[in-house]
Amino acid sequence: MDDQFNGRKAPSAFRRRQARFPVSLLEAREEERKRISRELHDEVGQSLTAIHVCLFMLEKTPEPLSPVIRSKIRQARRLLEGTMDVVHDFSRQLRPDLLEHLGLVPAIRSMLKEFSRRYQILAHMETGGIVERLGSEQKLALFRIAQEGLTNVARHARATEVKVRFKNIRRGIQMEIIDNGQSFAPELAPETRSNARLGLRGIQERVRLVAGSFALECRPGRGTILRVSVPFRPGQSTCV
Repeated sequence: MDDQFNGRKAPSAFRRRQARFPVSLLEAREEERKRISRELHDEVGQSLTAIHVCLFMLEKTPEPLSPVIRSKIRQARRLLEGTMDVVHDFSRQLRPDLLEHLGLVPAIRSMLKEFSRRYQILAHMETGGIVERLGSEQKLALFRIAQEGLTNVARHARATEVKVRFKNIRRGIQMEIIDNGQSFAPELAPETRSNARLGLRGIQERVRLVAGSFALECRPGRGTILRVSVPFRPGQSTCV
């Protein structure tokens, strides 16, 4: 029985199960992201907020407290506020509410704003395509690809500027992530190249699952252009 497909074409139901497996895996990952995001917001976030309120009330108490104690309370509150910001940002990255409620362009614009603040890299966006005509799975794929692409820029490119550009192509949308960093120069350490390629494999998988195409233009010393093209599906309007 184990060799029943040797030398013969697998039944169509078997092939469908094979093709479905990577999609199911990505769907499972997205569901897990949502679950963790909810836990961070509902459990961790609320607990941190409660602690923050307690510290604030303790700091403002009319009871006599030594200057050292009041100073320690203020320091603890500032540290907690920073932790709350980190948890909020992490939760937002795990579950892109802006993508669900407002669309891909506002979600990526918000991502670029946070990216620029965190890494001190100038980040901007050009929108020339009818991006919101894409389906929800296609938008999610492009959103996650943009996340991974920007992560690679922050970790490996040593760039000072990055741009995300959308434009119409024949029967689809193209997204480009363009940076002015060092690209995959030969002098990069092997582990750096390995880590970057790991992220690129994830991008390739997401592109494949939405029937798109992927290209990477490496220009050592002048930056990298990551291009992802996603076709409109039957029934999706291509008219502006």
